[in-house]
Amino acid sequence: MDDGIETLGPLWRFLLRHEQLLRSLPSSEIVYVAETKRHFVDAGRMLSHAFPKLDPTTVAARECPRGVHHFLSYLEAREVFEEGLVSPTFEESNILAEGASIYKTATHDDLVNAWMKDDITDEGIVARYSEKRINISIRGYVISAAFPQNGPKYRGVE
Repeated sequence: MDDGIETLGPLWRFLLRHEQLLRSLPSSEIVYVAETKRHFVDAGRMLSHAFPKLDPTTVAARECPRGVHHFLSYLEAREVFEEGLVSPTFEESNILAEGASIYKTATHDDLVNAWMKDDITDEGIVARYSEKRINISIRGYVISAAFPQNGPKYRGVE
């Protein structure tokens, strides 16, 4: 329910508060209810920004919340860093820093070790997570009732 008549702040806070839950579900729909259609397009853009559409080769699962290809990029950057033969690029350093806060479970450690030892390939990792795709949509509804006239956010009904 959009009580942010002037802005999309409440929707953004909702997405931030429930991001992990939404990413853990294979499919979900957000129902956006407001008193006008004024923010519907912007709400859709906000959702697309927070949860970009995944192309057919990108997968996401609990173990790979940013997609399996992000995890593979992290593995490659980590390998460059640990070998120490060359310095990581700026992009690799960013992926390492980002991945350090995401890929820190025992499952990740096992995958890293298996990948480093060539016990599992990139294709094997992709295949393992290929069935878990994130599919989030948004549907907007206009509520016909106005907010209370004496409420602090009342602006009238269009």
